[in-house]
Amino acid sequence: MKKEHKGFVAGPHHPCAVISVGFMLLSAVFRCIYYPGAGLDIWGLLLYLILPVAAAVVFASAILLKSSETLLPTCISVVGGVLFFYLKAFTFAHWWHTLLCCILYTAVLLLKRGCAIQQRLTRPKLTPRSNLN
Repeated sequence: MKKEHKGFVAGPHHPCAVISVGFMLLSAVFRCIYYPGAGLDIWGLLLYLILPVAAAVVFASAILLKSSETLLPTCISVVGGVLFFYLKAFTFAHWWHTLLCCILYTAVLLLKRGCAIQQRLTRPKLTPRSNLN
């Protein structure tokens, strides 16, 4: 029996998976060391500590638990990262800078989603079948 292809997958022990999980968790550790003593208010802690650390943990969990099935769960952490950059974009001085950055972050999210479920932007169109047996 032929095994059905589920899309691009990488086992949790694949070197790329191990490296990506390591960098994400290292980022979370450095944020936990630096930001609690940075004198931020509650919104600053939410933006610079809690949201990125949660996204890193979700990403690592998705890779370690579900990467052999699909990379779609990693989109959850990308949503967290995009939310971080959306909120940060509203601190920019010019409205057009904020708008352009939000468009860019939305494009990143859509590209990640497309890669995770293997949709191509230039997919060939299907031709209709002539017989419907």
